Amino acid sequence: MSQTRRVSTEQGLYALALLLALVLRLWRLGAAPLGEGEARLALNALGVAGRHVQALGAAPLLTALSGLAFFALGSTNAIARLVPALVGSFLPALAWPLRRAVGRPNALVLAFALALDPVLVALSRRADSPVLAVAALAALLIAVYRQRWAWAFPLLALGALSGPTFWWGGLALLLGLALWRVRGGRLRLKVDLPAVKRGVWIALGLWVLGASLAFWTPEGVGSLLNSLVALVRMFFHRQGASPWLLGVALAAYAPLASGAAAVAAGIACFRQRRLPWWGWVILATMLLWVLTPSRRVALLAWLMPLLWLAAAEALTALPRRHLRDAAWQAAVLLSMLGFSGLNLAAWSQRNGQQASLALLLAVGTWGLALILAALMATSWRGYGRRWGEALAGLTWGLSAVGGLLTVAALFHAAYGPRSAEIWYPQATATPTVLLQTTLEDMAQWYTGRPDALEVVDLTRAAPVAWMLRNMPAAHSQLALGPAQRPPVVVAFETWQPQNLGGYRGQDFLFRRASVWPFASTKHAVQWLFFRPLPLPQPRLVLWVQADLFPQPKKRP
Repeated sequence: MSQTRRVSTEQGLYALALLLALVLRLWRLGAAPLGEGEARLALNALGVAGRHVQALGAAPLLTALSGLAFFALGSTNAIARLVPALVGSFLPALAWPLRRAVGRPNALVLAFALALDPVLVALSRRADSPVLAVAALAALLIAVYRQRWAWAFPLLALGALSGPTFWWGGLALLLGLALWRVRGGRLRLKVDLPAVKRGVWIALGLWVLGASLAFWTPEGVGSLLNSLVALVRMFFHRQGASPWLLGVALAAYAPLASGAAAVAAGIACFRQRRLPWWGWVILATMLLWVLTPSRRVALLAWLMPLLWLAAAEALTALPRRHLRDAAWQAAVLLSMLGFSGLNLAAWSQRNGQQASLALLLAVGTWGLALILAALMATSWRGYGRRWGEALAGLTWGLSAVGGLLTVAALFHAAYGPRSAEIWYPQATATPTVLLQTTLEDMAQWYTGRPDALEVVDLTRAAPVAWMLRNMPAAHSQLALGPAQRPPVVVAFETWQPQNLGGYRGQDFLFRRASVWPFASTKHAVQWLFFRPLPLPQPRLVLWVQADLFPQPKKRP
């Protein structure tokens, strides 16, 4: 008699988390043009697809897999970001093996948090994403915790090929565990030598086959240490972001995760009289990011799974008794905090007396909301309820506010203008798509083919080279020769042709400056609510010979 295996509700919820993560990462994946770093990786991957000898960079595995995707599916913006998006969609599955360690409810909350986190979604939609390294390091940590040595070493090999974020996150992890060990924590690991040997042999085979894509790109075998070299360079590059960016990023993109993790750390310290291991790792990650000279914002991707791991404990511990009373208290608190937020947004856009009045209303409403919550808690405490139950309205209300802010940050970071978010350095502006369309239309009109026009690129910028990838006659130069008069020239706005009468030019916005640092506190609050675009920076000018345009007929 055949037996049918039923899918449990828990398994169905995990499948829903995976599906939600996949949809959020694939929706409108190719809408935005590639940025500088994305275009460099995509061009390297394009060389891999053509089986040309190509430098694979600091993330050889990602470059090789993207090249394979180009070979199978074609070279578009969406395909350039496909591999990180698929890997990011797998992140909720990492919560499944943690069910016994952290509890089934905590693991389920962690799965949906990894699917919806704004930082992880935004970085999964970058072609040069560190998500592959984060997934490899998180899976390695789980394998070591569960003492699956046959899995740990292959994951180490994959992580070594995934980029410098893997080694940087591993350094933060070791630093945090060392601090935890100094403060009295215990590490218990049993090494199974046969499993270790088996894992090492699998890792060696995976390194050879994975780095070379089964010898599709043989040069990938020698790129194992590229990510380590990139890590060393990070500590000698002194043009990183401001240290205050860490606080701004957590407040803007992870309000619920940061707040709930802080509450979980406080509860753990109260119960266990010491900070858990994940607390030390979080602190070590923040400290290492501040001390790293380059301070790349993408490194914060490793921080998000740790924050949500801690936050899951606080979120699942929310009081569930007397939910009717807690619901109307939370609704009142939510409406008051919403009114305060509206006034704070109005203060960021006004001046003079109106701004002062809006700020007074915002701060006053916050204070009134906290006083009202304290009075409600004291009243319920007088009826014999515990403090956790008495504060249920406050905790549920603040959790609702954090959840709404997280969802808003998700759509801002993933689908808003990239130049207004911190996860897309040197974001290429959308008008470059119009530039590419104009070039193709001109080539179609002049030669009969959209890719047969000779174009000289004087910018030597990776996004422009990516834009011209389908034009065989296009090439890049440092400057034009004295007698060289190409039909079309693409240059920055500072370049001028020698004979202006022979060319006609049209400018296109190429890149927008970063919004960091903020000019003032009011500017920061305005960005938090409205994400205003910064002032435009470099522009491209498309210079076309006047002969390519139809000339008016002379009248007799």
